[in-house]
Amino acid sequence: WQAQAKTLFCACHAAQYDPRDHARVVDGPAPRRLPMLPIKMVNGVLTVAGGFTGRVGGERP
Repeated sequence: WQAQAKTLFCACHAAQYDPRDHARVVDGPAPRRLPMLPIKMVNGVLTVAGGFTGRVGGERP
């Protein structure tokens, strides 16, 4: 997390993402935004509300 820029930083890929804009790539070599996992509160507990919004993981050989 880059607090001043309010972006997520991936040290493995040297990319930055904006979580306020659907994890859009704002800097670095990443080819696409991060897939998101919908969440919801159930009885005060954070739970998964559905599947990922896109493919998870990198290119496959």
